[in-house]
Amino acid sequence: MKKVSLSTMLVAFLGLFFLTHAACNQQQQTASTSSPSDVTKPRVIVQLNWLHDPTFVAQYLLTASDDLAVNIHPGGPNTVPLGEVLAGRAQFAIAGADIFLKYLGEHVTPSATSDLVCVFIDFQRNPVGWVLHPDVVKNLGLDVLPTNPSKEFNKWVADQIRTKKLKVGDKRGTESTAVWLQWRDHQSLGADIVLEPVGYDPGIVLSAPKMLYPVYLNEQPFRLSEKTAQEGKGEILVIDPVLDGVRLYGNVIVARRDYATNNVALIEKFQQALRKAWLAVKANPDQAAKEVAIRYTGVSHDTVVKQVQRTLDFVFADGAVPGQMDLDSAGMWSITLRALQDGGSVSKSLTTEQVFASLVPPK
Repeated sequence: MKKVSLSTMLVAFLGLFFLTHAACNQQQQTASTSSPSDVTKPRVIVQLNWLHDPTFVAQYLLTASDDLAVNIHPGGPNTVPLGEVLAGRAQFAIAGADIFLKYLGEHVTPSATSDLVCVFIDFQRNPVGWVLHPDVVKNLGLDVLPTNPSKEFNKWVADQIRTKKLKVGDKRGTESTAVWLQWRDHQSLGADIVLEPVGYDPGIVLSAPKMLYPVYLNEQPFRLSEKTAQEGKGEILVIDPVLDGVRLYGNVIVARRDYATNNVALIEKFQQALRKAWLAVKANPDQAAKEVAIRYTGVSHDTVVKQVQRTLDFVFADGAVPGQMDLDSAGMWSITLRALQDGGSVSKSLTTEQVFASLVPPK
């Protein structure tokens, strides 16, 4: 029989001691960060459609839900939210209404429904609008900066576009085209206006180009204004098409159809919990901003509070209840669909009836 030295036995004993000690520490850490109730909560993953920002403030509050154990997965340029849901890596995903309807247009046929359904409307009005650097406005002869945003400023901007003093940037093939077309018609601008293709970096606005630059009004103008204010230039100026009657859904929440069918009670629990979270944000935006700041850095607390408050404008637009869906045949879904089809991002063959067949409205 092979003899084992005393030193070898000592090494083995110490190794076993440290492994056991580490395992006990891990158990203690788990116990300290998890409450007994977490074990019984249904666990779901929510996939965001972009990096952390105030757009997702209610989802952040949802992680403290009494009814669900919610894990948030941030998005990014290499993440396809709908793909995460379809692959089963997330139960819910946030997507623009344009992305959801584009998916339906590509997958719904007269004989087949889609694999995805919409279970919640996060933004009752689309947050896409445009911004201008204050120097541009002054250079075009408007010495007194307007109350912003305002319908009066929107009209002045439309006149500058009409006389070719301002160009219009557009993220082609996205919801920004549909928003532009609606706003163009409201302002009686000609169809001959050529849109300038732009990317997704609103920082270009800081160089003061004579161009309306498309942004998400609940987040980017406030970040840009921090920089212009530091330069003594004043705040970025906003063109908000909602003020002129542009109506289009923004972010929605989607799930797999089979998951929604097989988990009716959980879907309802999620819908109610998310509605409760948005109401909590509205009741205390300052506290909600602190939840955002945990994940979204590089801006002041005051700016985050402004972003959260602006986000609420789109969630509660026209007195809406968070998550509600307009199921009138000529209502918001129909208006959104038609606008996106006119903008070229959604198939013309998709019908309102097919969209309605892909909805699971909150009660």
